[in-house]
Amino acid sequence: MKNSIAYKYDSRAWYFGLYDILFFYPLRFRARGADALGDVAGKRVLEIGCGSGLNFKYLVERVGSAGAVRGIDISERMIAVAQTRCDRNLWNNAFAELADAAEYHARTQFDAVYFGLSFTVLRDPRKVLDNILEQLRPGGRLVVLETRIPEWIPGFARKWVAEYAHRTFGTSPDIEPWGIFEEYECRGVLKNIHIETVRHYSFYVLSAEKA
Repeated sequence: MKNSIAYKYDSRAWYFGLYDILFFYPLRFRARGADALGDVAGKRVLEIGCGSGLNFKYLVERVGSAGAVRGIDISERMIAVAQTRCDRNLWNNAFAELADAAEYHARTQFDAVYFGLSFTVLRDPRKVLDNILEQLRPGGRLVVLETRIPEWIPGFARKWVAEYAHRTFGTSPDIEPWGIFEEYECRGVLKNIHIETVRHYSFYVLSAEKA
């Protein structure tokens, strides 16, 4: 049975790219996230919550013709748009697949895993991480590209923004990826955690390696 998050994104699939403009995303924001993957030329990269494939361009550029990009999402229409994007751009090494990240199982391990503006939408981020880390090779990169409500916004406005984000995208302000990564680091699962912030922490790129 399709969940409420999938319905939200199904209804926005064909114009989802407009949100990059509406929310004034920083120049090269998506490219910065892909850069944090490090040297993935010729490697296998998995994107969790690939949506309509807006990050594929940057991922394909970095893996090159010898690498491969696999994107998964729970929205059927998002996957349809993403695959159409791949076909139109002749990205023969990029594929979009309908799947739940908490249940997804690949045939071979990946060299890097990417969450492109999708981590705070996860219903159970720890369950997803536990599952996905099993499919990431030791030393493989894990990158989260995300946004955060600016701290300078007044309390009443922060509440409105949080409610709007949850209503529109299903995001949860209670999910703090950096905190979860630190938990996993303490458990010896992740290492070399790094966070790069943009615009006073409103946008950030979080990265780590599988221990």
